[in-house]
Amino acid sequence: GSRFKGYRDFVVQDLRIEPHNIRYRLEIWQTPDGERLLGGLIEKGFALDLAIISGGTRSDLGKRCRDGFASLKKTCRKLGISFWDYLGDRIGRHGNIAPLPDITRERAAAASTVP
Repeated sequence: GSRFKGYRDFVVQDLRIEPHNIRYRLEIWQTPDGERLLGGLIEKGFALDLAIISGGTRSDLGKRCRDGFASLKKTCRKLGISFWDYLGDRIGRHGNIAPLPDITRERAAAASTVP
């Protein structure tokens, strides 16, 4: 008969949405007459930052994020799931679509039981 030869591992990437807060600090100045002034973002610097972001990613974290989303989209396509529906389900925390590793595991189990 057949002999068990071990396992072959594979990784399925899933998306986990979690809150992530960034604290910005604006300077507060007090003039000699007691008036308080609150600093703001420099418009020119802000526009420059937007140009850098829209032109692509420059950080390693940005590249990993882009690659992660590309991998997630590819996995959704292979499973026949709309990437945008899946993303919306995760962001909205609806839970209507099972996590991709669960779907992959279920499908692999179903395929292995078919004669």
